[in-house]
Amino acid sequence: MRPSIEVLSDKELWDIHCATLDTLENVGVDVLDEQARDALLGGGAIAGSSGRVRMPAQLVKSALDKSAPVALIYGREGLPPLRIGGNRVHYGHCGYPHMTLDWQTGELRLARLSDLEETARLTDVLDDTDFIMPPVTPDDVPVEYVDRYQWMTTLLNTRKPIVNQCYGADGFRDLVAMASEVAGGLDNLCREPFVSPLVCITSPLRLRRDACEVIMGSAELSLPLFVEAGPMAGATAPSTLAGCLTMANAEVLAALVLAKVVNEAAPFIYASWARIMDMKYGNVAVGSPEFGVLRVAWAQLGRMYGLPCGGGGLLTDSNLPDAQAGYEKLGTALLPALAGLNMICGTASYGAELVLSLEGYIIDDEIIGWVKRVLAGFAVDEERLALDLIAAQGPGGQFVREEHTLRFFRQEMWIPTLSDRAGTTSWIERGELDTRARSRELVKKKLGQYQPLSLPEDMAERLQAIIDRSLAEAQEKVKR
Repeated sequence: MRPSIEVLSDKELWDIHCATLDTLENVGVDVLDEQARDALLGGGAIAGSSGRVRMPAQLVKSALDKSAPVALIYGREGLPPLRIGGNRVHYGHCGYPHMTLDWQTGELRLARLSDLEETARLTDVLDDTDFIMPPVTPDDVPVEYVDRYQWMTTLLNTRKPIVNQCYGADGFRDLVAMASEVAGGLDNLCREPFVSPLVCITSPLRLRRDACEVIMGSAELSLPLFVEAGPMAGATAPSTLAGCLTMANAEVLAALVLAKVVNEAAPFIYASWARIMDMKYGNVAVGSPEFGVLRVAWAQLGRMYGLPCGGGGLLTDSNLPDAQAGYEKLGTALLPALAGLNMICGTASYGAELVLSLEGYIIDDEIIGWVKRVLAGFAVDEERLALDLIAAQGPGGQFVREEHTLRFFRQEMWIPTLSDRAGTTSWIERGELDTRARSRELVKKKLGQYQPLSLPEDMAERLQAIIDRSLAEAQEKVKR
């Protein structure tokens, strides 16, 4: 039996749904893009003042009815696609830290593109990390083109599915050009998309122009669209968790409506970073129990709507891989997994998503393995009850040398890669290395196992040419 958890009753879920419909119909959202407003109004939305758009309940229901319960994001070079939906749970990163805790020197410094390259390569070789959301905002590339460099670096260095931001219509255009180059054409990309454009809604209740552009562009091509909302209880949302959840739900469903009026078949992943503001420090808190509880509620809503769902998890407010990070990351990884949140985003991220740590990435991958073992549960049948074996051994017997033990221990027992279970004497003999020190050794070992992708030798130059062409066009516009 698979273990599971819920925090809301059916009535409470319905109450939040009804409050969401009331918000969308009677308050509405600001839609800061004329083309998006026209599409919504043409689909049945109601115009308000100053760009406000109200969405009747029937329009929202229609968008939900047109949504598929599963979205596919493909891997490359033989990796199977991620099937996002049902009770499947997948783990990956979240973006976009601008600092990195250098795994070789221990220095906390600004992140560089090389850090993202190493992260992508680690992603490729770690078994329990399923997708990458580039967890770096590199400081050594033009700030207006960070999204393009994130796409290029991940496209060149990992076979696993990629979820990432696009800076408006131009950023989306460049993503499609780069991914099509790698795929061997736009038709190939659209048939088996290995990229998922990400849109983050601005709370409260605002669809920015760039967000609308990416939503509409992704919908037109039927690329799997990952839309998240991150209202902060007590700051950009009511301080109550129910009010914060209602606002996040309204924001993401507004984006769903926009995607569906553009293309009824558009794949959509329903995601949330709804969180709290720490009233003591005035900071966002993502390692809090409330963050984990909100992810459970979001998974319940996603299941009620029949939508593939995702959001933050495996997150911490600690700035480095320490004890605080350990308990916060396990808590925010386990709770949403038990609820069936399909995409849990947070590996390698520390300091409330401001710091990348590759040594922490190794620790996080270990946590993911731990959680996946919990999710697997265990079977109870005649062979596993082992009554004949128990009777044969009886009191004072042993089971170490038994064929039954050899046959089942790998199936039943999780074997860690990083954790130290050898005992104190062995630990002393091996240099008394703590978890961080052991993880640094594993970073080096795992990076050495990476095998480059089977891409044309000039692929990096071809992708860079797309970025350079876009940069030249932007410079020409400025001159005019």
